Amino acid sequence: LLQRALQLLDAENREVLVMSKLQGMKYKEIGAILGCEENAVKVKVFRALKALKEAYFKLKTWWHTDSYDINYDLILKSS
Repeated sequence: LLQRALQLLDAENREVLVMSKLQGMKYKEIGAILGCEENAVKVKVFRALKALKEAYFKLKTWWHTDSYDINYDLILKSS
């Protein structure tokens, strides 16, 4: 379920989370790759984690339905 939520994120959020949390890169390294300051990376990671949390809980709620034909775009847009 977490992997599906990660896939639902936009490319920038997914990239920042993969580099920081899965690859264990330091914020300074990520900043060098993205061309931004370390503090900007911290903000990006914070926002990406928030987006991941929202996507995860929306999926978790929808996962408990009887429907196996889930429209993930609809899930993210419904709030």
